[in-house]
Amino acid sequence: MICLKPLVSLCFVVIYITAYGQGSGVKTSSTFKKHLTENKINGTDLCISLPANYSIHESRGPDFSVYYFSTSDTTDKKHFYGGFYLGNAPGGFEDNKEGCKAEKLNAYLLGDNKEWAVYHCNSQFKIQIITKSKSRYSWATYIHAFGKAPSKTELDNLLEVYSTLRKK
Repeated sequence: MICLKPLVSLCFVVIYITAYGQGSGVKTSSTFKKHLTENKINGTDLCISLPANYSIHESRGPDFSVYYFSTSDTTDKKHFYGGFYLGNAPGGFEDNKEGCKAEKLNAYLLGDNKEWAVYHCNSQFKIQIITKSKSRYSWATYIHAFGKAPSKTELDNLLEVYSTLRKK
């Protein structure tokens, strides 16, 4: 006689992994990621991959740095932009405007699947996360990553860029 209990359990595991495991989170075009170029983050042990037409610049404070990235064309409003704070006293933002929808989304940062805050306002998306930076520098215990995207596709691309942020 065949015991169905292990078979039923196996089916449940496969269904669960498909629905909630690797199938969850951000789905992006693999062709988008193929066209990213790795950039070393000055003064840190981190790197991030960006589209070829993007640049990154640093704004230093007395005990922190903020790195901003965007298209080289400052008039371009069709694509995402973002940045991240490295320091010991991060501060977040909230978008409580009427009609804004706040939600959580899982996506990768520094090699870990993390929960990001997403604000969907007037067909635009704002994101942020504050977490430990894993940096070896004492002045950079935390990272506050943030960004804005004018569409869901651009939001997915922005999160794909953040998934490339890692220790060098």
